[in-house]
Amino acid sequence: MQTKTLQDVLSPSPDAKAPECLVFSETQHPRLSYTCEFVFHTVLLSRFRITSSKEDYEAHPGIKINYSCQTLKGGLEIQPDGLLFEKGIREKVPELIPLDGLFKAFVNNIAQLTNTMNYDVFAMVFYFISRYEEWQRQEQDEHGRFGVQQSILFKHKTLHRPVVDLCTQELKEKLTLLFPNAPWPDTGPKLLSTLDIDNLYAFKGRPLWKILAAGLRDGVKGDFKNLSNRFKVLIGKQKDPFDIYDEVPAFCEKAGIPLVFFFLYRNGTKYDRGLKPGSASFMDVFQRLKKHPLALGLHPSYYSSTEQGRIQRERIQLERDLSQNVVYSRQHFLRFNIKTTPQQLIQAGIRADFSMGFSDTIGFRAGTSFPFRYYDFENEKSGDLHFVPFCMMDGAYSIHNKMGQEAVLKEMKGMAADIKTGRGYFITVFHERSFYDHLYPGFGTLYRELHLQIKALLNT
Repeated sequence: MQTKTLQDVLSPSPDAKAPECLVFSETQHPRLSYTCEFVFHTVLLSRFRITSSKEDYEAHPGIKINYSCQTLKGGLEIQPDGLLFEKGIREKVPELIPLDGLFKAFVNNIAQLTNTMNYDVFAMVFYFISRYEEWQRQEQDEHGRFGVQQSILFKHKTLHRPVVDLCTQELKEKLTLLFPNAPWPDTGPKLLSTLDIDNLYAFKGRPLWKILAAGLRDGVKGDFKNLSNRFKVLIGKQKDPFDIYDEVPAFCEKAGIPLVFFFLYRNGTKYDRGLKPGSASFMDVFQRLKKHPLALGLHPSYYSSTEQGRIQRERIQLERDLSQNVVYSRQHFLRFNIKTTPQQLIQAGIRADFSMGFSDTIGFRAGTSFPFRYYDFENEKSGDLHFVPFCMMDGAYSIHNKMGQEAVLKEMKGMAADIKTGRGYFITVFHERSFYDHLYPGFGTLYRELHLQIKALLNT
């Protein structure tokens, strides 16, 4: 994927011919602006304007939403919960209630009529995309992360559905009923493949003592297949099983699937055990990848979220070796703290973080498949950093929930159907090791089948 194309995904421009929705609110607040920007600009590719003038609202001939408790003429009525006009973080977690086939938050007692909504859709969108719940929660897992068990969506067994996107489409349908001549842009779902490179090669490029130690380990474990493969690679009789840097880009290029690689660029720690950054092996791979239309990013190391300045140092080194800007990243082990990591990324010059998801479970951590901006609660404003959520990581199946290929594809198609309805993004995460059949039988084939079948489903 060319950088410009990826940037268009992160900051889509509203269609000049799209309708403008006028939103009436008694109070102007950055939370409301942030939410409307996501709903109208990002998801619906349309325009919006917020007004506090009753006269302006009632005189407006086009699409309009009354986001207040006042009675005004015309438009869609949404009664505010109040969340978008507050400062700071509430202690109480909102209740999710099954309503019209979806779990919804901030439900009220208003009758569901053509011109009303029986829940505060703006508050619901804001709660999930601002990661409000991650600011509320103090518990962390063994790697210092917001674990899936803490997710309100997981607890209600609806993590696998992009509820924010589906509710936003419900809002659009409501507005279309009231304003049937509105020329909404025809937005379509999209597929994006991303790969985290934790170990550039399985066997190549390592010092002799590491090669001997690894071979001895294979022998002690009785893994003679791996020992044989190691020997064949080292004498040049077989390609390294992690060497996917020609066929995967070629596959994605031919299939028209945008592709992003993230490189771990640190070694020598307990959790960062790849090849030395800047080595000849890395430089060779970079040159090969540059021949393809894809994006390259940083996979900040395990301790980068706790070592001040570490992300910036790794980004600078990767930029120097790539001879190009690096503005995209995904945290190694998904070690991401909503209260501290975004500021570290911004200070390091990162424009988009791809960590928003879970490694052990499929689904939508923020309830959406669309990229969204970071919201800074300490200063109550929208930040420049984008979060790009993924819905599936290979380890959810290869390590945590082992399933056969057909079962995986069936589950993924079900999730893709919701993404298609929500007009969003199906974003996957695979690792180089998943293509080594000896470690994860069939996952290289699964990668190709999954992306081809999902692409076909989204395009029909």
